[in-house]
Amino acid sequence: MMKKVVLASLLLMVFVGSIAAVQGQTDEEIAMNLLRTSEKIFPRILIDEKFSEKDPPEFYFEPDHYAMIYQYQNESLFHTLYNETPEHGYVGMSAFWAGNDYGTLSDFHFRAETSLVSEFPEDTGGCYVQYTNLSVVGPNNRKSIQVSPGHAIKMDNHNSILLKDLQQEQVLGKKVIVDIIRLEGIAYIFIDGVFQVLYQDGIQETLSWMVGTETSENGEQAACVIDNILVRRK
Repeated sequence: MMKKVVLASLLLMVFVGSIAAVQGQTDEEIAMNLLRTSEKIFPRILIDEKFSEKDPPEFYFEPDHYAMIYQYQNESLFHTLYNETPEHGYVGMSAFWAGNDYGTLSDFHFRAETSLVSEFPEDTGGCYVQYTNLSVVGPNNRKSIQVSPGHAIKMDNHNSILLKDLQQEQVLGKKVIVDIIRLEGIAYIFIDGVFQVLYQDGIQETLSWMVGTETSENGEQAACVIDNILVRRK
């Protein structure tokens, strides 16, 4: 049995390595190969949450922020309301937080469907998908890669690093599918199946996942429908 496990691991390493070894491939070609072969690289399902068929998800509060999650048209609505004491450039945040109950991983394929259904004032709300080492290191040493359609892809490591501007990727009411594949420390990010950016995040700890709604510094409220969260692992 041990020989079979070792052989399977070696075959997987060769399979993944062969993707990057092809001469002349661009980053986009490598990323799209990963997306197409994801089920082979990550054959096991860790999280498969279709909230329209289940109870509303567990939720996590940022300190001093007010947020709620409830059912909306048979889907899960993440609703963030105004906070009078904004911090860190946003005034509200709500989230499904995987935490340790679902395990933590280094390599995975993470997918979620998001739709911004309301915001006030205009252009102040957003939906986000992220992975983070929060549950391992705590809030003071937290790092994350966050995808906010309509806003940006960024790396948060005490300071925010802009990886790509996404101002044209989200319109009110439009469903957006975000895929993040993390393999050997590199995040490959896609929106609606289109490659956006790759980034070596430098995070050494294992990771968990969050999705939710946020408002910018001048925002009063926003709401997102987020469904079909999927996390695949090796």
